[in-house]
Amino acid sequence: TAPAPAPALTQTATAEMGAHDPGKPAGDGTGEFDVAPVAKPATPEMIAEGKEVFNGICAHCHGPDAVMGQKRVDLRRLTLRYGDGAHNMFWKAVHEGRPAKGMPTWKDVFTDEQFEQIYAFLSSLQSKE
Repeated sequence: TAPAPAPALTQTATAEMGAHDPGKPAGDGTGEFDVAPVAKPATPEMIAEGKEVFNGICAHCHGPDAVMGQKRVDLRRLTLRYGDGAHNMFWKAVHEGRPAKGMPTWKDVFTDEQFEQIYAFLSSLQSKE
């Protein structure tokens, strides 16, 4: 069976994040994160591409297929932890990093399309508990 599509952001979350021009970087040009673009609906192709990128790079810290026993880095818990703000939090973390938690910035490594693919893959794995 095909994975379930990634959940769409609610109007509230989208309004809180503001609008984003996908032709421009997510930020104000100063290197500071501004706002994430609205999450794209996930397709099976996006999920497969995201899984490949994730397992090639991100699995080093977050486990293969995002299976990680430590809750603090378990990306299968994004929606439990951040609800409608999960996409925005993901976008902020991958663009700015979380140095205090050991997460480097990836904005100069991946394209925004790859970030959306990774997010689509992670959305397909989200835990309900």
